[in-house]
Amino acid sequence: MLNYRCRSAFKLLEIDQKYSIIKPGHTVIDCGASPGSWSQLAVQQSNANGSQSGKPRGMVIGVDLLQIHPIEHATMLGNTDFTKQESQDKIRTLLGDRRVDCILSDMAPNATGVRSLDQENIITLCYSVLRFAILMSAPNASLLVKIWDNGEVPLLEKNMQKYYQQVKRIKPRASRSDSAENFILARGAMDQTKLKELGLRLFEINAFKFGDFKMKVGINSPVYFDLRVIVSYPDVMDTLTDLLTEFIKQIQVDTGVHLCGVPYTALPVATLISIKAKQPMLIRRKEAKTYGTKKLVEGKFNAGDKCLIIEDVVTSGSSILDTVNDLRSEGLVITDAIVVVDREQGGAQNTEEQGVRMHSLFTLSYLLNVLLEAGRIEEKTVQAVAKYIEGAQIKSDGSFMKNGTTVINELSRAGMTFEARADLAKCPVSKELLKLMASKKSTLCLAADLTKSEDILNLVEKVGPYICVLKTHVDIVEDFSDNFVKSLQSLAKKHNFMLMEDRKFADIGNTVALQYGSGLFKISSWADLVTVHSLPGQGVLKGLKSVLTDPSQQRGVFLLAEMSSQGNLATAQYSASTMKMTTEVDVDFVAGVVCQSSDLVAFPGLLQLTPGVKLEGGVDDLGQNYDSPEHVVKEKGADICVVGRGILTAKNQEDAAKQYQERLWAAYCERVGISE
Repeated sequence: MLNYRCRSAFKLLEIDQKYSIIKPGHTVIDCGASPGSWSQLAVQQSNANGSQSGKPRGMVIGVDLLQIHPIEHATMLGNTDFTKQESQDKIRTLLGDRRVDCILSDMAPNATGVRSLDQENIITLCYSVLRFAILMSAPNASLLVKIWDNGEVPLLEKNMQKYYQQVKRIKPRASRSDSAENFILARGAMDQTKLKELGLRLFEINAFKFGDFKMKVGINSPVYFDLRVIVSYPDVMDTLTDLLTEFIKQIQVDTGVHLCGVPYTALPVATLISIKAKQPMLIRRKEAKTYGTKKLVEGKFNAGDKCLIIEDVVTSGSSILDTVNDLRSEGLVITDAIVVVDREQGGAQNTEEQGVRMHSLFTLSYLLNVLLEAGRIEEKTVQAVAKYIEGAQIKSDGSFMKNGTTVINELSRAGMTFEARADLAKCPVSKELLKLMASKKSTLCLAADLTKSEDILNLVEKVGPYICVLKTHVDIVEDFSDNFVKSLQSLAKKHNFMLMEDRKFADIGNTVALQYGSGLFKISSWADLVTVHSLPGQGVLKGLKSVLTDPSQQRGVFLLAEMSSQGNLATAQYSASTMKMTTEVDVDFVAGVVCQSSDLVAFPGLLQLTPGVKLEGGVDDLGQNYDSPEHVVKEKGADICVVGRGILTAKNQEDAAKQYQERLWAAYCERVGISE
């Protein structure tokens, strides 16, 4: 028998002898490992030391905030905080292609003397381990975490049941009988492949996105879910329905007689579950009809029947409770609700207080970690959203749970750096342009509205080092030729900027496809970006995109949402409809928006291009409004600023371009709070 470093080894030994959670060949993570007795036992039981001849050798990684003396055949990470992302990334690197078969956590917080706070802190540690386990566990893996009995433990157990076939609370004989210490053992980790794939698919179709969004409860959020878009994707609807139907079986909730979707987004989901599960459904109206039967709840039911609620996204839980109250007023019994996404902002607690247990297929934290693991977002994004969730816990009436709460959204587009925003961009061209702007320290777009190709090329040679985009109107170039295009492309490569043809496409799909790819100009062959009116609707984007048959040919569009000329007809409703187009279809093709308002573009991955910039503001003889660089960047929220005559008519065009570039960049640095 090994000379264990402390008696806690006998707790794990007793559990393992009864439940056989560590076997030869297993990969084991020991969280809170110091002084190392659990890791010692794990080395022995997993055969990491090769002592069991003929059996596979395992792997053991121990981690603790304290220093740990080395243990032979184990990797010990002392002075390491497991809850930090960089620590978990280090573990992932050590694991390589391995998945974890058993995760142990004997972690406990430093005692504060305040019982409720200590209990809350150990639950927080448990969730940190659970999140890691969900992402990194092999099928049928085990998870063992230490807890102190408190009111939050049942919810923790319920959340573990979503991901493990068996969850059991145990107290080893080696634990003191008078101690509040217990352990939760979760066995049979379920395969998360389909769930992760669906999470990534929801992100791809823009069912959820990052930015600065006004919520129903009245506060701004860095993440927004719009599951209404899934009705346009039958494959997503089918997968989601299958997973929810299976999820309902797994958690063994008493479904009762009826299903009822919270109006309106959850209705199609509830309908499909009803069909697949062969279970009757009720429809609750948001308001009673003023005609006919004037019913609030449609469907056949009797007082005393049970009903299971289906909801898409939950923040405070108020929508669920509104539905519950109406159904209960009709005599129906409701004890449980199935939710696609729990934003983890108090909804579960609020519904529980009203006698409704909430079971979520996804949590926001889980989705963030799936995206992080897949390389779709960066750790800074995860931290920003986690900080928001922690600070924005909401009661069912929309008020904050803690008085004096101030919500901080670190994913506001205007407050983020271009580097950080590049990580969130879904259009490859906007991603590259954001990186280009950051490396070149330029937000200047030159409008080269000249009629001679030689004049344009000479100008670009001088100002190229200071611009990020060159905007052309090739239909005014009197001597346009293929050589002119080749020269422009050569200069763009030399000085590192992108080419934008300000064509303002505004016709049906077939016509714009011909205008884009054919004719004299063959715009799609050389312009990285083009401008497009949203007036024709989604067909204009589909038409343009149909031209791009070469996958290596990365192109993007800027949709016109607002204009800078006096008396233009772009109404607020038109602008809002344009923004809707940027998020609902072809999200990998829309690079940005042409507009004048700082609050129009919420998604950080989209670029705001604003024309009408001069060193001194004003209005010209043709009604074109001009603003100073500082005003356009800091007040109007512009990312890329269009300058034309301010440079074209300058005595020294190069000096003028440099001055614009410097002032615009300084204004951007002030806006995001960084040094130049």
